[in-house]
Amino acid sequence: MNVQDPPRQPIWSVPSEWLAAYVILFDTVCTIGVAYVIWYHIAVRSGDSVHDTILGIFTGIVTVGIASALLCYLTVDLGKNTMVLGTYLENWLKRREARRLAEAIAEGLARGHAEGHTEGRAEGRVEGRVKGHAEGRAEVIAELSVLIREWNERRLAAERKGEKFDEPPPSLDE
Repeated sequence: MNVQDPPRQPIWSVPSEWLAAYVILFDTVCTIGVAYVIWYHIAVRSGDSVHDTILGIFTGIVTVGIASALLCYLTVDLGKNTMVLGTYLENWLKRREARRLAEAIAEGLARGHAEGHTEGRAEGRVEGRVKGHAEGRAEVIAELSVLIREWNERRLAAERKGEKFDEPPPSLDE
């Protein structure tokens, strides 16, 4: 017996809280069934002997009793089983949705990583070019500054000596 199952009546194997509903349903179905069997064997099969009629009624009552017990048990217990099935389906749908969500997240991350990688490489190329141009420009400016300083020193030395200085200043074209 599972710890979660409510206690059952041993003869009926019906949960205790459903016993009243089961008994009422069973009594109702049995009464209707027995009334039908009696009516059928007395009114419809009126040509049978008394022995056959009584035997038919008892056979019908036993059949109605067994069928009623089974029908009522299934009716009462099916409600519980339906709840169990509904809970199982609900949990299955939640697991399925969680799995789909995880797959979508993984796919989105992979796509984002690929796009980010591609975009990062493109941005890196642009940034590399910009940085390279800036560094190259700084090197040229530094070299040009050295050349201009040296040219200016030569010009000033020639001026102090009173010599003619006709050397053009350095430019980027050289």
